[in-house]
Amino acid sequence: MSHRPLRLATVSEFAPRPADIARASRAFGEIVACHPNLDPSAALAYFDSLTGPNWALEWNLPRWLGQAYGLAKTAQADLVLVSALGLTALRLQDDMADGDLPLSAAHHHLAQACLVGSRAILGWLVEGDHPFWGELEAALTVWQDEQARGGFHLADRALGDTTQLAAAGAPLLLTAHAVTAIVGNNELLPAMRACLAAYLSAAVRIDQFKDWQADVAAERYNLFVDHMLEIWVSVPARHRPALVWSAIVHSRRFNEYLESIASQLAAAVQLAGSLSCPGLAAYLDAYRRQAMANARLIRTTSSATFASLQSRILGPDGPIIR
Repeated sequence: MSHRPLRLATVSEFAPRPADIARASRAFGEIVACHPNLDPSAALAYFDSLTGPNWALEWNLPRWLGQAYGLAKTAQADLVLVSALGLTALRLQDDMADGDLPLSAAHHHLAQACLVGSRAILGWLVEGDHPFWGELEAALTVWQDEQARGGFHLADRALGDTTQLAAAGAPLLLTAHAVTAIVGNNELLPAMRACLAAYLSAAVRIDQFKDWQADVAAERYNLFVDHMLEIWVSVPARHRPALVWSAIVHSRRFNEYLESIASQLAAAVQLAGSLSCPGLAAYLDAYRRQAMANARLIRTTSSATFASLQSRILGPDGPIIR
């Protein structure tokens, strides 16, 4: 008797549900309509950029947790909308801080309006005197303070510091807290937080790796570059790309960086299994496998990339690479 091989899910299969996107898009469109200084087409295009597989966890976590812990379907759908509007608000502010979106009063007001809409929906779901509200206010205060400082500062955060690195992912943690508040089971919260913090710690590292070349070009701090080059701030900007590629090829530091990602993702998968939340466990396992496959691909191609960069960027006056 032959057996069909086990088919493993990929991250792209966890895209947000079309019905969820449609509802959130309508709500966002109504918010945009109240801001005449905004271009509606551009605003909706921005929102659409947040509906792909890269944002699958933000869109799907409320429903996965709700299904696992007996939350009514209407409440699940409402929490998806809360998460979508919250994600939009935070991305607007982050993109303005990073220079990827024009810093304008209209964009700032749009972000604030999305937060107000998200809070209003939560008000229908969570009792007004629940401790959740205090945590929500505290998290938003921390986030706004970080934005006032110019974004999340990773420079002082060691690779093993999961809690601080995960601060940038507060919306996911707040979604988990909202579910436990609604179902009345706060005993679930510590394991949920630990699971999401481990995932977010790995995700921040992955994002920093993906962004390192753009960050070097813009002379922004980058956690991956800082890990690969201990004295990177003293290296001329034009030499940094080839030096990082050299470290990827020759240094143990790249393997250490990958091992830190693998360790955090393995912990997240294990914790998701203990939560009896099949959707979250399946997504995290697919994310872990895809991340590790990409890391292996980068490792095998980095030698050629390094050779090209060394000759193109460094030239005859560049530092010696050994």
